Amino acid sequence: MINSTKMIKALILSASLSFFNSYAAVAPAPAAVPNMQNLKVYVNGKVVSDAVVKNSINRFKEASPMAAQQLSNPQFYTEVLKSVGMQQAILEEGMKQGLEKTPQYLSKLDEIKPMLFAQIMQDQSVSKISDEALKSKYNEMKKEAENTKQFNVSHILVKTLDEANKVEAQLAKGADFATLAKKFSIDPGSKAKGGDLSWSDGKGFVPEFSAALMKLTKGSYTTTPVKTSFGFHIIKLVDTKVGSSTPFPAFDKVKSQLEQQVKMEKTRAFFTDLEKKFNIVVK
Repeated sequence: MINSTKMIKALILSASLSFFNSYAAVAPAPAAVPNMQNLKVYVNGKVVSDAVVKNSINRFKEASPMAAQQLSNPQFYTEVLKSVGMQQAILEEGMKQGLEKTPQYLSKLDEIKPMLFAQIMQDQSVSKISDEALKSKYNEMKKEAENTKQFNVSHILVKTLDEANKVEAQLAKGADFATLAKKFSIDPGSKAKGGDLSWSDGKGFVPEFSAALMKLTKGSYTTTPVKTSFGFHIIKLVDTKVGSSTPFPAFDKVKSQLEQQVKMEKTRAFFTDLEKKFNIVVK
């Protein structure tokens, strides 16, 4: 199923980014930039409120995270503020012309109403996330981490099946896995370490690799080379354990990430429930 959340948010945010890009393309280069902290936006001599500026900049950050990294650049920041001023100027001019009463405006409003309603309802669904909810999520994740099976994995990666079969033949004769990895593996990240990929839950590997890994027992290796987009692997399961070897981070250290994750889960649930409530089907 297409991610409705991302699609709707992208449609809403793209308007902010599109406006900024359009204005930036024709705006004249700014003069020397004063202290960024003291900058204000004025339209017809009236200062644009800090709340409006902050909201506009937050929308810009959401719409274009990569470009937003340049906001620490005084010249770039000034251009963004100018675009905020231009938005307010367009709003003022449009109100003077009475555009909000025209058929064109009402038609455009109908087009974006679903997006606006979705954003408002979504904001309402995630507006109240208590510390209790975050702590509950934290304890859930901590318990899961403490009970997750971990795998210490090594592998030998080669380009062709013929090369892989030759390595397999040497292993069958008792050759040392780490020694062969150092000699034949083309994986730059693990070659010097004898093929060692360290500990993981096994989910971060490509599907073919993970599937083969799950069939191994401690100390065994794949006797049939495993083909992936990287080449051919001989995979060895060195050891297993339950729980991570590193302490789970303290609640305060991951609180902001937990909040984002809970918001994502609530948003996903909102759209799933809406789809069921209105029986959305395509035939």
